[in-house]
Amino acid sequence: MLKKELDKGLQEQLDFMKKFKIENVQFRKGFDDKYNMLQSEYDELQAIFENRPSRNEDLELIEKQKSDIQVMAAELKKAIEQLNFFKLELINREQSYN
Repeated sequence: MLKKELDKGLQEQLDFMKKFKIENVQFRKGFDDKYNMLQSEYDELQAIFENRPSRNEDLELIEKQKSDIQVMAAELKKAIEQLNFFKLELINREQSYN
């Protein structure tokens, strides 16, 4: 009698475990399908985002910054030339003084 109850309890546990494994596999498959669908949507949105056209305000800002850089580069070049001129002038005056 105890053996029958033990066997019955064991069989119930085995049935429960089989049912649980089947539900787990189904849940996992559903999760994987949902994940793949969301990943596909994410990849599509990422591609759209990366290939979006630039805004006019951004393009104007880029052009303004490029022109500012050119102006600063020209001013820097002029400052370097002046520095070299004054260095040579200083050396020249020092030599003529001595």
